[in-house]
Amino acid sequence: MHEPEREEPTVPAYRAIALLVGAPALGATLGLLLLVTLVLPNMSLGDLQRIIELGRHLDEPAPADRVVFLGDSIVRDGIDAAIVRDAASPGWQVENLGLSGCGLNECRVLLPRLMQTRPSIVVTGLHVRSLCTLDRVGPDKGYAYAYAGFTRAWPDHFAFADFPGMTPPTFDALRSTRLAQWLHFRTAPANWFDHRMRVAARDDLRSGYEADWVHPFTRTGSIHGPRLERHLAKLARGLTRCADGDWEAAGAVAKRLNVEIQGQGATPILLLLPVHPRLSELATPLLPRLNSVANRVAAETRGAVVDASALLGEDAFADAVHPNESGRATLSTHVGRLLPAPDGR
Repeated sequence: MHEPEREEPTVPAYRAIALLVGAPALGATLGLLLLVTLVLPNMSLGDLQRIIELGRHLDEPAPADRVVFLGDSIVRDGIDAAIVRDAASPGWQVENLGLSGCGLNECRVLLPRLMQTRPSIVVTGLHVRSLCTLDRVGPDKGYAYAYAGFTRAWPDHFAFADFPGMTPPTFDALRSTRLAQWLHFRTAPANWFDHRMRVAARDDLRSGYEADWVHPFTRTGSIHGPRLERHLAKLARGLTRCADGDWEAAGAVAKRLNVEIQGQGATPILLLLPVHPRLSELATPLLPRLNSVANRVAAETRGAVVDASALLGEDAFADAVHPNESGRATLSTHVGRLLPAPDGR
């Protein structure tokens, strides 16, 4: 008997094998390329670790005659505390406590713990979007603030109704137990890896700012071309929607924030943050409303307003909203020169 002849693989068979192996590999490669070049570069950096570090920082002895800055990433990237200190009257100690996405609701979440450290002046950064849309904060941040001990400093009367715009899951997270916090942050290693990937994918960002209270900026350069145009377009859409926002509700939250600051013996200052010149046309109808609300709140709470909305030129921005190095120096110097002298000096 003759053994059946073994057929050699034909060219089409080789192609089929290559297709079976190569197609998934190509898909994975393209997916990774899309992630690194498009998705990650356009994602913002998380600030959960900075919340934890802020809790630790506020546990340390605080100096007298202290000015603190609160607000979102525009404050974090736009204020250099050392430049403010050097431009101000002698004697001030200055800290930038800005956090990514920190709006008026989030400022109220952290304020009771901050006021236990007895700052002399609290400067809160505001822009049009701060007042047209109150921040939801988000459950991740809620758990982080609870874990860092901020809610233990809350007065007994704080309730869900005190944070308009916040969702019930976020408020539940703020009132969560240690076990619930641990279960929530079981994904911390993945989040840490995601954070590092974002930094690695964006050459205009830096890490290591989480516990920096002097110059915690994250942007090391300015974006240009199509990427800047996309960011400007995104901000423009947001400003268009702001015309229909509930400004009065946000103004009431800003007033409560100022009342709580003033009630602890500190001076509240509202800082109207710079607007990119290429967005000024859209912002022009909204800025008078921002000024009106801010000045009314300041008058009713014995506070002050610093209007820096038109301070910076186009070349002073890292993108459509955040100041770059020169913008940071200009804004910080401007604010420092307007601070009053410390009491007794």
